Amino acid sequence: MADNHLGPLLRLWGISVSQLPPLEASADDIAPFLLALLQEAVAFVDTVDDRMPTALWKPTHSKIFRGKEAGGAGKKDKVQVNILRRRVSADRLKMVAATRTAALGGVLAANAVQTILPGKNKKLEFSPSSETWFCRRSRHPNAAMAGTASWTEFRTYLKDNHAASEDDMTDNITGAREALVWPAAGLALQGAEEGGRRWSNFPLGVYEIRHKLSKPLHTRVFPVLQMTCAAVSGGSGSEGEDQIQNGNDELLVPEFLVVSVTVNNFATAPMPGEDATDVALRLSSQPGVVLGFYASVERVRLLPTGAGDNRGTGLVEWVMATTSNARGALPSMVQELAIPGEISKDVPLFFRWLQNRPRLDDPLEPAAAATENLPQAAEPAAFPFPLMDADLAAAEPILTPTAAPTIAPTATPPPLIAPADTHP
Repeated sequence: MADNHLGPLLRLWGISVSQLPPLEASADDIAPFLLALLQEAVAFVDTVDDRMPTALWKPTHSKIFRGKEAGGAGKKDKVQVNILRRRVSADRLKMVAATRTAALGGVLAANAVQTILPGKNKKLEFSPSSETWFCRRSRHPNAAMAGTASWTEFRTYLKDNHAASEDDMTDNITGAREALVWPAAGLALQGAEEGGRRWSNFPLGVYEIRHKLSKPLHTRVFPVLQMTCAAVSGGSGSEGEDQIQNGNDELLVPEFLVVSVTVNNFATAPMPGEDATDVALRLSSQPGVVLGFYASVERVRLLPTGAGDNRGTGLVEWVMATTSNARGALPSMVQELAIPGEISKDVPLFFRWLQNRPRLDDPLEPAAAATENLPQAAEPAAFPFPLMDADLAAAEPILTPTAAPTIAPTATPPPLIAPADTHP
């Protein structure tokens, strides 16, 4: 699995409502779907690692934030964010698209996705074209203090409360709604092994995030299926020994993932048991909005402090890789120029946001640890391998699911969670 990097789910074309599991699916029934997402996410985000034999990501630049802008207490505080870029060719995506029927029991054509925008009658076809991915990577002292965050804070706000935290800290997000939730997902795939680690704790939901853009641009709504998971002890790789004791006396590997994929027809398509009234409550269905598309994988892990120390009490590494299309009148070239700057700002934004919240100390690090004894965040090592040229990049392998996650429809699902805000 380590040699496979691309799959049909973690793509800019998204997935459709008909491909989602029934809301009342059991843990066993939903497990194949979660496994398919996990396999793709782990294989893909692991390509960011310097240990990969071939560098698929091209470092572009670093952005340094200082002082208060970095969420620090003084001028000497700084946060460095490294930006990387990767392009997946159209030819490679066409080959990947051919696997989507096998991956999800497919109701969509292998080489195109169709959806209908709210308030319009024209179908828009999305044929596989090249994807440009951007990745930010940064490393931070594991401490509940200005200019950084503890492991507990990263996990609490970025894994356990991802959508709510994003809504609260980001000014241009004017609404966030948990539209669908799968109650049994958290009990599925306990200890599933992937990428040399074992994974558990798989909450799954569809979230609608509404972004207000500067005039004359229309409001964007991004309806995404979001899965998070945490690595646990007992994997076959060395990381299986990295353990943290949390409040539930559960031994955890210090690593978690947040995986997001657009639900491409969420503005119009009901889940089984829903009707037009249910669909009309969605932020995606409100008049005047434009549906945006993105896919992303976020990985946060606690690195060892040094040789012989595998407890993971050193720097926190925060990686986020994304490809997106805000659509509407924004040219793709303009979007690509803006994305690196926007994603790099999210790092100091999180640290500034934490200044107005109760700090959460990491159980592995004493709350009174002296500042001078904290490990200093260093720039990730340069890639030691030659960068891929276009021909080599087109030859990267395709991820083939080990199990076909086809889920049969079941009875009427429970009602949607009531939206907190349904106005455009």
